[in-house]
Amino acid sequence: MGSCTSRKQHLEPEEQLPPQNLARTDYSLHEKLGAGGFGTVFRATRHKTGEQVVAKKIRTDVDIPDQEAELMTELDHPKIIRLLEHFKQRRFTFLILELLPNCMDLFDYIDYKDRVPEKNAKYILLQLTSALCYLHEEKQIAHLDVKPENILIQPDSGNIKLIDFGAAQRITSTTLTTFRGTQQYASPEILFTRKYNPVAADIWALGVIFYKMVMGHLPFKRSRDYMKPLCFTFTGVSPLCLETISIILNPNPDFRPCSVRDVRSSRWMKT
Repeated sequence: MGSCTSRKQHLEPEEQLPPQNLARTDYSLHEKLGAGGFGTVFRATRHKTGEQVVAKKIRTDVDIPDQEAELMTELDHPKIIRLLEHFKQRRFTFLILELLPNCMDLFDYIDYKDRVPEKNAKYILLQLTSALCYLHEEKQIAHLDVKPENILIQPDSGNIKLIDFGAAQRITSTTLTTFRGTQQYASPEILFTRKYNPVAADIWALGVIFYKMVMGHLPFKRSRDYMKPLCFTFTGVSPLCLETISIILNPNPDFRPCSVRDVRSSRWMKT
């Protein structure tokens, strides 16, 4: 669910109503920017200052709102969207987030570009791995839904921000058994054994994004394809780039990089 202003809007008639005031708060809701399984994202205005922000509206009958707000209040990183405040109103929790101007999500960016040039892909990955290193090493948090739709990018600069911590969990164990992420970016051990290392899961998702950026499509069509050798359909990238993707997308987690810092230290990332 995006937090930006330039993504194409397809508003239903009821979404074009005048701004809705949030009772007992300093905000009005405007058009819908996106929606997910448990919540909806709106552009909003802070009354006192006129500041444009994003309001994420989440049902309180699920476990996600309190956990997401609790985790996000701890985060302070330039490549992670900032939570400004949060509050409850009736049956919903509202997360008030910074609005990143002139942006789109990475999914639309890749679709628009067809393929992301290797140099640009490296710049995006350097930023994303910086955010994930911070989460894993400093905060002991796994995002667990790293995918292009949860990465905002400003096309002119290539700067990104990681968003949507609805599936995130604290890394209290090296093995988890619950997963609320997205199947196309889920590691083989999540799909086949239901037991997984949360850091390894984020690293796998990072590899799927890497592949999608430089190839223009996802690496696997069906779950059985996970165990086949990777097929690279575009040859206009360096052998070192392809080697790095293959290492990250090893179906055996024991042979993947042990940490996101190891990915950042790879020869391709350093060249």
